[in-house]
Formats: sequence, structure tokens, C-alpha cells
Amino acid sequence: MQVRRDGNFVACAIGWLGALIVVVSGCAVPRLPSLFNLTSASTGPRAGSSAATGTAASSATVATVSHQESLNDARRAQIEEMYRDDGEPSRRKKPTALDALAPANVKSGIKQLTGYGRNPGIARNLMAEAEAIYDRALAAQGEERLRLLGEASAKYAEAADRWPESALEEDALFMAGEAAFFSDHYPKAEEYYARLIKHHTNSRYMETVDLRRFAIARYWLEIDRAAPQPFYLVNFTNPARPWYDTDGHAFRVFDRIRNDDPTGRLADDATMAAANAHFQSGDYQKADDLYADLRKAFPSSEHQFEAHFLGLKTKLLTYLGWDYSSEPLDQAENLVKQTHRQFPQQAEKEKEFLARAAAEVHFKKAERLWSLGRYYELKREYRAATIYFNQLQQDYGDTPFAKDAAGRIPNFVGKPPTPPQPVPWLANLFPARSSAKPIFHSDEAPVKSSKQR
Repeated sequence: MQVRRDGNFVACAIGWLGALIVVVSGCAVPRLPSLFNLTSASTGPRAGSSAATGTAASSATVATVSHQESLNDARRAQIEEMYRDDGEPSRRKKPTALDALAPANVKSGIKQLTGYGRNPGIARNLMAEAEAIYDRALAAQGEERLRLLGEASAKYAEAADRWPESALEEDALFMAGEAAFFSDHYPKAEEYYARLIKHHTNSRYMETVDLRRFAIARYWLEIDRAAPQPFYLVNFTNPARPWYDTDGHAFRVFDRIRNDDPTGRLADDATMAAANAHFQSGDYQKADDLYADLRKAFPSSEHQFEAHFLGLKTKLLTYLGWDYSSEPLDQAENLVKQTHRQFPQQAEKEKEFLARAAAEVHFKKAERLWSLGRYYELKREYRAATIYFNQLQQDYGDTPFAKDAAGRIPNFVGKPPTPPQPVPWLANLFPARSSAKPIFHSDEAPVKSSKQR
């Protein structure tokens, strides 16, 4: 059988592909039963009861449902008034099949083609349904409340999806995150909060979102520290925990708080919490970077002393020895001085540690010079060894390394500054290194061109 390759077949294929993607990605959330359908419950007398009792129960049910319907109608009218469309739907260009396949519009285009695209009317109805479910959740208790909050969260997310780039989307995403947060579905809550901040950078909910994110990240760090999961184990049972890499997700949430709202009230707290968590896990280099970032980016933070104090510890822990960079020791020495100068009261309480840290830096710097001198001595480069040993005696004369260096320098007298070439004929086979010639000598001045004049 030959398949026709015409426009109808392509449109049909795109439609089926779009429907499959929408279902797999969870974009089409199943619609919950409308509250208006509850009128069919208890319409007749129960078995074994009198007709009068059945009639009274039916009347009470109808009255309750009628009251609920009036509340829903009022809520729908309020939502209609709050969220008005910003333009005529007919004026909007409907995407074609080719427009939907554009890289930037693939997802939205497929939704539009399959009937799940932008629709303010449906979005407002979904918002009203989500509000009704959320109100029922607030009145419920226990597992029923958690279940209703989960349903409300999904309904809010569906409403936001049907009206992107609108005030309703902002409110719906925030409420989706709130409902997921209070139903203990923290990964979903973080997902909705991330979508909210991505599409509404200057959202009026930013401060509340930061508070929720901070609580989520701190909780994930605590449970990971109490019950760490192996890297190969995937979480399928606990909705409050990510699928895997719990502490990694917590660190990413802290980074989002710092990056999404760098001047926010919790930006320095998130930086400090992430740095402390890395310090406790033994990742001293990452902790050192975060402490340094806090000292530089948040000069008025209440965590400044802790950032200096713990930053000093990380500097000493990240120093790898004399054959590596001396930058950690130099920075640690500066931190000791800054701590005494900027925080005299707190430094007084920690004077014993600061004194030990200063002594450790002093000792390791002397050890570094001695190790470098010994390195060149073993290579028989006595001139370089003498330079390091002399500097050691001059700057760190109170250390045992200086005494050892003083005993080694006399042994270099009469010895060549550099070792002789062991195989001179082999070295002569290669061209000698030519020294760079200066452009002009020191007693000559460069001649200015006519343009420079």
C-alpha cells in the first residue's frame, strides 16, 4: 500500500505527534469533575428510611449544592473581572504546521495544534476550579487535605499553561507552588516556583518564593545528611524528596535564590547555607569560593564574621603543600589581619584560634621556602638555593627551618651556581637560544613620526 505524501498526511502526523508529546510531558492534566455535577447525589430516599426523611435530606443537599454553585458563580465572576484578555483572540496569528516546528515554538505550537494552546476563557475556568478545590482543602484535614492540595496544584498549573505571559499565569504558578509546598510535594513546588521566576522575573511573589525555596533546600540537606542515598538509588516513593541527588538539588536551589534575586533578603543567607553545607561535606574548595563571594558581594551581611572566620579555615585546608600555589597561605594571612581589624569584639573571643592560624601560616610559609631551597640544592643549582635560604633567614628567622638553612649556606661556597653540562657535545648539536635584541638602547630615544607630531 502506497502512503500519500500530501499536506493532509503531514498535518495528521504532526497532530498525532503533538498529542503524544503533550500526554507524555504531562501538559494535558485530566479535568476534575465539576462541582456543578454534585446535584445528582442523594436525589431519592434511602432504603429503609421514610419518604419524609429522604425528602428532607434531598432538600438539604440541593440547598447546599445551590449555595456552592452561587459561590462558584461569584468566584468565576471575580476571576473574569480580575483577569481580562489583553487583546482580541481573532487578531492573534494562528500558527501553521511550519510555524509550530520552529525551534522556539515547538512546544507551544504542538499544544495549539492539538487543542491545548492559549485560551484565556478556559484558563479562567480552570483558575476558578482550582480556587474551589483549594478552599475545600483548607477546610479538610489529614490525608484528604493533602490529596485536595495536590489536585489544586495540578489545576493551577493547567490554568497557567493555558494563558502564558499573563497576570493569571503569574498567580496560578505561584498558587500551584504553594499548594504543592503545603502538600509536601517539594520537587513539584520548586518546579512551579522556577517557572514563575523564569516567566515573571520581577514577580511580586519573589520574597515568598525565596522563603519557600530556602526551606526546601535546607530540608533536603537535612534529610540527605540523616539518610544519604547511594548514587544508583532512584526515589520512587517519597514525594517530598527528589528522584536522586538530593543534596545536589538543594545546592541548585540555593544557587537559584542567589541568582534570581541577588539583592533579596535571603541571598546572603542562601550563600552562607550553601557554603556551610559544602564545608560539612568536605568540599572545602567550593566552600571557600562561596565564603569569598559572600565577603565580596554582601559587605553589610550579618554573616560577614562567619564568612571571614570559616573562610580562614578553608584557606588552610585548601593549601596543598610547597609544590603548589602559595595563594591560600597569602589569603589566609590577610584574613587574619582583616578579622582583627573589622571584628575586634568577635576576634577577641576567637583569639586563640586566630593566633594558632597565624602561627600555622607563618610555619608553612617558612616550610615552603625551605622546601624550595632544598629542591634547588638537590639539583645542584646552588645560586637559587642560596636565594631561598637567605629569604628564609630574613623573614622567618624564628623557625627551625631558618637554623637548618643557615647551616647549609656555607656548604655552597666555591661551588658553581649552576651544574655543568654533563654531555656538552650533545647540547652543541642544538641551536643556542638567542637573546632578544632591544628595539633601541637606553641612551636612545624613539623618533616620533610626522603623524605623531
